[in-house]
Amino acid sequence: MIMVCMFFAVSVVNNYALNFNIPLPLHMIFRAGSLMANMLLGVLILRKEYPLHKYFAVTMITVGISVSTVASAQQLVRFNYSRTSLCVFDVYASVGCHVHVHVLFAVLRIHCCFKR
Repeated sequence: MIMVCMFFAVSVVNNYALNFNIPLPLHMIFRAGSLMANMLLGVLILRKEYPLHKYFAVTMITVGISVSTVASAQQLVRFNYSRTSLCVFDVYASVGCHVHVHVLFAVLRIHCCFKR
């Protein structure tokens, strides 16, 4: 039930962000930032450890997507805290769904009769 509520919240916020006159390039930048957010929450919540080259790769991918999206933008976006906070919430809520699925799978795998 938690997963359904989280997914519903992410979907509603994602659709609301597009109706909130957030330009698509800005929306794409924050959605591309989910790779870095996923790694950050994996380290903080799941206690995962990554090699240094993975941190570098994720940083370079995020920077590359951000730069190319900003360069291809047709319009300049005036900075707005409410728009930005909406996009940041959307990214971290979707990553929170991923972390919840990961934890749920780990718990169910322990109690499952089909162990590897």
